[in-house]
Amino acid sequence: MTPSAVPARADRAAARPGRAAARSAAARSALLLLVAAAALGAAGCGRSPSRPRTDLPAADQLTLGERAIQEGDNYQAQQMLKGYLEREPSGEKADEAHYLLGLSFFRTGEWPSAATEFVIIANQFAESPRVPDAQYYLGLAYWKQARGASYDQDYTRLARDQFDRFLALYLDHPKAGEIRELRAQADGRLAKKDYENGRLYLKMGLLDPARFYFREVQRKYPGTPWAHQSALGEAKSWMRVERWAEAIPILEALLAQAPAPEIAATARRLLAEAQRRAVPEAAP
Repeated sequence: MTPSAVPARADRAAARPGRAAARSAAARSALLLLVAAAALGAAGCGRSPSRPRTDLPAADQLTLGERAIQEGDNYQAQQMLKGYLEREPSGEKADEAHYLLGLSFFRTGEWPSAATEFVIIANQFAESPRVPDAQYYLGLAYWKQARGASYDQDYTRLARDQFDRFLALYLDHPKAGEIRELRAQADGRLAKKDYENGRLYLKMGLLDPARFYFREVQRKYPGTPWAHQSALGEAKSWMRVERWAEAIPILEALLAQAPAPEIAATARRLLAEAQRRAVPEAAP
């Protein structure tokens, strides 16, 4: 090995820590940029927590909050409106501020916060002209939190009850048609939940709870497709224990309702079987 090779190798070894430090610094910089971009994105979407602005006159806060709503800047709107309400909780325009704040939360997908604001309007500002629209958005805020039939249905029930309340009070509201459609969807979801419970109990051979759920669907949600399915399920539960006399009228009533073709075909087949087996065999 030549003497000159030793310093060269030493120089390369000394350079390695410097390159490692540079790579580490670059990685840290990239991470900081990602964090900053995420923070800016969240703020742009209005999803980061908004703090009240209290450094402006209350009237200006409300005006700026209204303008931010019109321009789609929900984060700015929340800052201004929260600031106004912090300073003027019972002010002349408090109902308007609560409504706009609820609307901004609704637009950013913060459903619980939106519902809170709309409840405040309905309960504390009953004479406000914003109450009908607040009742409308309250139902939507509950509905947005509801989940499919395989999950808990507390929010579906909350939404359905609010839809009923809205329709009872504001039958001629421009959004009444939309609410009627959503109410029908809520009925269908709740009916499916009960039907699936009944079907599970029937599969497990627990016939009494199965019949309970099948009857609940037929009683509470007669306008849904699940009512006909539940009638079939109840008839099957009786046929499972050879109670033909109980199954026959259920199937006859179902066929009288002109159900969907596949349900009607199944009902006719079960009815024919129940009627055949209900007739005692002639003695030899």
